[in-house]
Amino acid sequence: MTSAVTSSYVLEHFIRSDTARERLAWWRNDPKRVDVVPKVMAHKSRVVLEVATTDVEAVCRDTDHALERIRREDAEEVEYIRDWTCPFAMTHVFHFITERDGVIPTWQQFKERHSTPEFSSIILEPAEEAVDYCVERLDISRPRAQDAMQWRIGNAYYSFLREQWVHAYLRSQGIGILQHPLADALFAVDGWVGSGVLSLFIGNSEFRSLASGRKRTARERLAGSQPPFTFINMQLPIPDKFGDVFLPSRSMLDQYIRREFGNR
Repeated sequence: MTSAVTSSYVLEHFIRSDTARERLAWWRNDPKRVDVVPKVMAHKSRVVLEVATTDVEAVCRDTDHALERIRREDAEEVEYIRDWTCPFAMTHVFHFITERDGVIPTWQQFKERHSTPEFSSIILEPAEEAVDYCVERLDISRPRAQDAMQWRIGNAYYSFLREQWVHAYLRSQGIGILQHPLADALFAVDGWVGSGVLSLFIGNSEFRSLASGRKRTARERLAGSQPPFTFINMQLPIPDKFGDVFLPSRSMLDQYIRREFGNR
């Protein structure tokens, strides 16, 4: 299995169509991503290719509660933050910190790291600016806006843990799944094995599900590729416990493995 994935590796693998080339050109020339492009292009994914399921499970046990007392209904009423994005995707920040420290961070480690000079301009400062906007322009109280932002980032953190556990489980079953933030940024690819592209998500009709959703999919972004990709959608059930990191069952993943990876 590949010991590290670089941006060059990603481009060589995925640029197989005019659509992909046009998306890469747009991303590279987007003025909002002047700081994003060089950092993502310089990134090497190594640690995330070696993490075991037990490593992720240990982080899940040791992490502080990323959502604390916040209620979904209250957080998502702050629509500006519910729909907020910043040039650096939150998942990319988790990747950067993981590779920088050599381990997947707990929530408390993430909070400590994201306030350092190396990372504060990537996520902390844009998040604080969004909170300020809500307070100053939308007349939303600061505690309410801060709770909404914590909910937004905390859920992204839990999604990252879940994704890394799934990748680790696939590797434990002999599936050489690869990943890199550039593949996610350009093509909404959560992972890949050869020409098989993995999309992993919890079903949500507002944003993304097998049947509907607002987010552009890997299938759309890689349309027209030659040779073509195949697409593997792992839709996970909605968590039934608040506050715990939801990890899918091994039996459910085994069903996907038999169906989607059986002949690979």
